[in-house]
Amino acid sequence: MNKFLVLLVFLISSLSSVVGGEIQDIKVRLFSSYNGTSAMLSAKNGIYFLIAQDSHGNAIDTITKLDSKDKNRGLLYLWMSSGKVVFKKNGVILGSYSNVNLKAADDNSTFTVRYSKQKERIYDGSLNVKLNERNIELINNVRMTSYVAGVIESEIGSKGNLEFYKVQAILVRTYALKNINKFIDKGYNLTDDVRSQVYFSKSYFSKNSKIIKKAVAQTKDMVIVGDNNNIIDPVFHANSGGQTMKAADVWNFEFPYLQSINDPYSSLTKSSSLSWKKEVSVDRYLQYFYKEAPKYRNNKSYKNAVLSFKQLSRKASFKYKDVEIPLKRIRSEFKLKSTFFNVSTKNNKVVISGKGYGHGVGLSQIGAINMGKKGFNYNQIIKFYFKGVSVVDVNDTTLAYK
Repeated sequence: MNKFLVLLVFLISSLSSVVGGEIQDIKVRLFSSYNGTSAMLSAKNGIYFLIAQDSHGNAIDTITKLDSKDKNRGLLYLWMSSGKVVFKKNGVILGSYSNVNLKAADDNSTFTVRYSKQKERIYDGSLNVKLNERNIELINNVRMTSYVAGVIESEIGSKGNLEFYKVQAILVRTYALKNINKFIDKGYNLTDDVRSQVYFSKSYFSKNSKIIKKAVAQTKDMVIVGDNNNIIDPVFHANSGGQTMKAADVWNFEFPYLQSINDPYSSLTKSSSLSWKKEVSVDRYLQYFYKEAPKYRNNKSYKNAVLSFKQLSRKASFKYKDVEIPLKRIRSEFKLKSTFFNVSTKNNKVVISGKGYGHGVGLSQIGAINMGKKGFNYNQIIKFYFKGVSVVDVNDTTLAYK
């Protein structure tokens, strides 16, 4: 066994993924929305070992070492060829393999990755490189704390404050543990896109990176639970427009903690996420509603109802006699920012005047930011948007991963 492999065995034994019953590491497929057959890796900080593995993930040999202090940080090129991944470093081909792990020497090491023609990203932890039928898969095995911070920065950036970032840290962690087995049959826990949570880098680029990491540390292990100590589905959106929606009105299933509430905090802002307008030709607008209810095509009363639709409070559907059209369908048809809108006409145009941004269920990010500014703490903010829930330490949650 070569000397690098001996070191690897030590690293694996010392960097256990489970501590005290809590899931410490998480496996996330990177660039999961893209199909690529090549990539470029380097050590940004610290040392990495490139380890060949068998089909069961057992280490069989050390291929090379990447050291951030070396020239070009030990730049490593890889591409698909004849059903394997070819690796090249310093102009020398190192070999072809089916399953390789880029293993960090310690928790302070970070690596960069460029997949196909996508923008370079930076991550903590290790990286598993393997093949599927069409492309190279890159799977980041990373500490939960680093993953949570990376998701916050990827999804929120520098828009928040400390208390809001605490809220987001708890939501991100709650979602991750709620969905920990979502892609387990594929060899990882989550993807880095909207099928899971956006995770385009470690927390590094935002001017608020330090605040984000502080928020993650100060809420370590905290998750949201509802009835029977079950972890909830912590959904959120950009701006409720002043009133949230209950889950049943958007997705046709009911959760007691996802109810419609008046949300004045989301209205304390002046931006396109609060108030917006869109104009559509009258003919285009009416044709959609006539298609939905053909028998009312020549009905003047139906036409008037369509062109003067109003919401004093949020509704789930447009209703006329026996016709019921979910507002989420209308939103999708006309690419509206939310379902919270009123309709009027002007110069043969339908003017759709709306409030809010997103599906409207659960936590409003703008509302949570404004609550943080007003002195509410993360627990108060979470309990405002999610009814009948508790924020607990995941180690005290017997049903945490179910």
